[in-house]
Amino acid sequence: MREMARWLLERDDFAVCGHISPDGDSFGSAIALTLALLSLGKRAFAASSERIPHMYEFLPLRETVFLAGEEPFAPRNLVHVDTASPDRVGVRFSGEETMGKALIDHHDTNPGFDEIRYIDGKASSTGELIAMLLDELGVPITAEIAVCLYTAISTDTGNFQFSNTTPAAMRTVARLVECGLDISAASASLFRTRTLARTRLLGEALHAMRLSDDGRVAVTLVTREMMARCEAGHPDTESIVNYLNEIEGVEAAAMLEEREGAVKISLRSAGRADVSKVAQELGGGGHRFAAGATVFATPEEALRVVEGKLLEAAARGKDR
Repeated sequence: MREMARWLLERDDFAVCGHISPDGDSFGSAIALTLALLSLGKRAFAASSERIPHMYEFLPLRETVFLAGEEPFAPRNLVHVDTASPDRVGVRFSGEETMGKALIDHHDTNPGFDEIRYIDGKASSTGELIAMLLDELGVPITAEIAVCLYTAISTDTGNFQFSNTTPAAMRTVARLVECGLDISAASASLFRTRTLARTRLLGEALHAMRLSDDGRVAVTLVTREMMARCEAGHPDTESIVNYLNEIEGVEAAAMLEEREGAVKISLRSAGRADVSKVAQELGGGGHRFAAGATVFATPEEALRVVEGKLLEAAARGKDR
């Protein structure tokens, strides 16, 4: 981490990039680090594959998030945050081969890429690692940075209900509150507010759910037609898979989202099945109990393959 801080301090003109289909950890970590770099007098912006969704619009300085082609300047250095593998990089830039590149991530399946990297698979989230990095940089955690880091940590721990909710994660959040975080307001925006479109899509996704004969695997497919009917967007699929994983008796769950020419897959385990191996077999990655991938197949074919692999994973988990 000390080497990462030195690398950042010696350079300028940064693009901080999250992963494709960014979530709360991706957005929160990227904006927090961008704010820190700006406070050091650096030129920096956060780059995203998608516009910041409604559920994260409460984050400070969200105007620092740019889509590819809209960036305010040509970066000379890239920092990839919360990105489990090279194919999960959210934004690509022309001339990347001459740029400095750094990676900070918490996925234990990360193969390691970029010239300098800090990967800790035991950390709850990349946001937790960014908080450590700010200490090395000598950047104080302001209330604005605190809400970004809270968003990162709380969303990746399932509002502090998943097994990655460690003492270190809780200590970091306690510190964020001490730094001015309004935890009630932030948690209301993240976990107690849902748009009508998001609610309707959740209903359709649960209605379309399929349960295996033995009740151990639950899968659902969110089609483009369903998205259009609900007037929903890609970010509205976030967390749907958790509802499937919460069904009594289910050991592994998947939510598949049809996209243009591809299918995005979110995987969850109730505690025994290792879904990270399933994700890796599909070209993705993640954690043992939460992982994902993107495949180039028809939605029906992807659903059949994922369902089969989850049944195998659930069987292996039962034998543990």
